[in-house]
Amino acid sequence: MVARSVRNAPPFGFQPFDHFIMDKWDPFSTLSQKVQHKALVAVWISLGRYGRNVYFGRVMTWFRDSVVPKHIPQDLLTSKQQAQNGELYCAYWIRTWYGSEDGGSGGSGPVTRATADACYDRLYRKAILDIQNEQNEPAIFDDDPESFGMVQHSREQYIPPAGTVPSALAGAFMRVSDSFDGIGLAKWRSDDSEMIAKEEERLENIQYVLVLLADREACERGWGLFLGITHTGQVMPLRVRTKACNTRDQVNQWLGLGNPVDVIPEDRQNKMIYDDLMGDSDGWSER
Repeated sequence: MVARSVRNAPPFGFQPFDHFIMDKWDPFSTLSQKVQHKALVAVWISLGRYGRNVYFGRVMTWFRDSVVPKHIPQDLLTSKQQAQNGELYCAYWIRTWYGSEDGGSGGSGPVTRATADACYDRLYRKAILDIQNEQNEPAIFDDDPESFGMVQHSREQYIPPAGTVPSALAGAFMRVSDSFDGIGLAKWRSDDSEMIAKEEERLENIQYVLVLLADREACERGWGLFLGITHTGQVMPLRVRTKACNTRDQVNQWLGLGNPVDVIPEDRQNKMIYDDLMGDSDGWSER
């Protein structure tokens, strides 16, 4: 994740996801702690803005001497991750391609981690490096194949289907579970059921955050995958591949102007397209 100056880590119980863990953690589960954590993060995302807000309300009544049940793990995050967890992010860069040990059924040969790293380094330098010093740079997750990686025996595999919560997104949110909404007071936080119903209907089909996937196609050919994500973590229908050199402009379209991946909702189509106005099909091209 991109380095930032961060505040001190708050004690357990002072972030909304802490209360979700206290509510849902199964001490008798046969899953490992990491696997159960990731599964619960996926559920947490799917709750949506107002489902998660219930747990923000519990933070408001939590005190430093409140007792955490003994079976609840308090070490799911490092101190640094706890400190960064409450920051509000609107864009996420997630690396999902780390190579493959076998060629799969598509006939392509194995790709070593070293080769995949070299491809990713080229993409990172071309697409992200000059964004890092900007105020609204994306949160970057690129160092954990177990959490973020997806099997990709070919460049076409795997495009997250519309309406799903990508596994890589759940992996990233294991570190920053509260960054979807932040942990500060905001006008939208309310217990007014009528207002919540209207807001949930409004939020259902609009982009809440932007996710950029550095998948195999992105790393090998320079075509980054842009996904619009709803407040419940679901991929929106239109998925767009953009040239590496245009990443900064596309991120700023969202962070600076509020333009989503699917700019014209009434023309929304369930498909993946290449943003290739010049028609040269080269993701590394500067044109």
